[in-house]
Amino acid sequence: MSVNPEGEVTGVYWDAAGFLHGFVRDPHGYISTFDRPGGLEGVGEGTWVSSNNPAGAINGYYLDLN
Repeated sequence: MSVNPEGEVTGVYWDAAGFLHGFVRDPHGYISTFDRPGGLEGVGEGTWVSSNNPAGAINGYYLDLN
């Protein structure tokens, strides 16, 4: 999880099916979720968000087990 100076929070969560998703929460509490292009295929795969910067750019990677 990361919080930039503007108060945007980024992080990850596992859903009930075992997939990993990224999210960003703006300073007003609105949450947006996102996944890597191409969708998810296997349990344990997904998007891992590691940080965000003052301009709102999000850094991370995705795990593809196939």
